[in-house]
Amino acid sequence: MKLQIIKYRYLTQSEIADRNLCHIALTHRDWMLKDSEARAKRLIRFLAYINQRDWRANRLLKMVVHMRDDETIKRIVKTAEKEFLKTNKQKLKKDEIPIADEELHAIQDVLKVKHSLYVGVIDAIDNWIIDTVKDAARSPNDDEWKRFLAGSLNGKISMSLALQWRYSFKTLFGMKEEEEGEW
Repeated sequence: MKLQIIKYRYLTQSEIADRNLCHIALTHRDWMLKDSEARAKRLIRFLAYINQRDWRANRLLKMVVHMRDDETIKRIVKTAEKEFLKTNKQKLKKDEIPIADEELHAIQDVLKVKHSLYVGVIDAIDNWIIDTVKDAARSPNDDEWKRFLAGSLNGKISMSLALQWRYSFKTLFGMKEEEEGEW
């Protein structure tokens, strides 16, 4: 079998990152830093460890995208409640293990925050990290944090929706990426 390279492209350090997660981090970086550096670090830790195939993490990521819009966060929670029931009904029909009720409760807890709901989102993403990644999750160290603050956040690759740990380079070469849904 022969391998024929038809296109190549060199990536710089920061380009070897998920473009969607970089865009989210860049969108929230400045205002989050003005609000609270500690919350900003918790957000970055979530983006570093997220498994987008995880039911709760996926819904939390949708909330993160719209963190400054309380009404959209409320709609995401309502949608998650409907999806939870539908998904579990399908899983039970297939004799699969349903999503635990605690997963839905963790999403609903975002709405318990009295002031801006983004604080509830930050708490929820931090809880997901603790519940899922446990001791392996760490906050960015000083060097990583400095690079985040000064970095361009210009990730160029994406993660395959079919398999979380496989990179997809389609967009680098002008090919259309199959999207699962809009953020």
